[in-house]
Amino acid sequence: MKTKESIVLFLALLTASVPALADSQTKESSAKAPATEEVSAAESPAAKSNGKAAKTARKKKSKEAKSAEKGHGAEPEAGAKKTEAAKNPKKKTEKVAAEKKSAEKKSDKGEAAATEMKKAAVPAAKTGLKHTESAPVLVAPSFYDVWIKGRLSIGPTYTKVSVQDTHIPYREDRQGLFIGNINDMQEDGTTGFGLAIRYELLPWLAVELAGLDRADLRACNEDGMSCDGTLEIRSWRAQGFLQWPFETVPVTIYAGAGAANVDTKFSHAPWWHYGWSSPENYDRFANGSTKPRNGVMREMDVDDAGYALVATVGATLRLHDHLHLDVFWEKVDSDDVDVDFYRVMRQGKSHMLSGHFPTGYTAIGASLRYVF
Repeated sequence: MKTKESIVLFLALLTASVPALADSQTKESSAKAPATEEVSAAESPAAKSNGKAAKTARKKKSKEAKSAEKGHGAEPEAGAKKTEAAKNPKKKTEKVAAEKKSAEKKSDKGEAAATEMKKAAVPAAKTGLKHTESAPVLVAPSFYDVWIKGRLSIGPTYTKVSVQDTHIPYREDRQGLFIGNINDMQEDGTTGFGLAIRYELLPWLAVELAGLDRADLRACNEDGMSCDGTLEIRSWRAQGFLQWPFETVPVTIYAGAGAANVDTKFSHAPWWHYGWSSPENYDRFANGSTKPRNGVMREMDVDDAGYALVATVGATLRLHDHLHLDVFWEKVDSDDVDVDFYRVMRQGKSHMLSGHFPTGYTAIGASLRYVF
């Protein structure tokens, strides 16, 4: 009996323990599954890369720590700078302003460079060039730049003339006088205003056309009161100059030679021309009449002096690039001109006397020239 009861009790306990064992096995299997998933997740490539990144970060931190330990003196310096900046805010402001100005300057320079590049690119675009660099534009010099500029000058001139040999001592036999009783050539006007045109062929060589030299000389008798008329002298001259410009001072000296065209003319005094004995009688009785007294007239016929040699020395003061002032002295070596005295009547012209008048002269002058 006891054996059967023990067997039944054993079976009952076994029956009760089997479900419990099944539940425990189920729990153990479910607990093992997440662990396996974790292991598989840890062994995946993403997990491996994350692990490597973590290791690299740890190594980097360790290196930074070591470098910080080695350069521990730099941190106090930076701290000192911060402290100094905190103590002196004005310096910090000035530094910021200076940095701002330098940045503005750099910006301006950049804008200027961009503008220059745009300007340089315009000719390139016009000429069809592909590059932004501008090709040099060759412009042929004009006729003015080559032949006129700095070479041609023009301006007014003034001269004071002194005619040579204007007096001959009077002789009773009237020999050796100018003509008849005329022994004195008195100045009646010896200043002339004209024009000067100069052209520089080379810096040391120039040519000039200038005038007008003027001299009026009254042909008078020994008493100096009875003057038969006036000899008029006019002269134009063409010369070549050798010139030496100074570099230290704005002065050029020159010397030249050439030819002068001397023109002469005799203007008769009315009293003498119309046959009166004196100016007083003409004024008293003729009252300015142009009729010859007793049908007889007097006349002087003066030859043309023609061409003569001329020599000049002078200096130019360069007042401005376009304004030059000249002063000069010149000598015109003109020979005396022949003169003939005639009586003119109804029957014709009768030659009475021959003589000569002086025309050679020296002159001082000045000219103010505009340089093109």
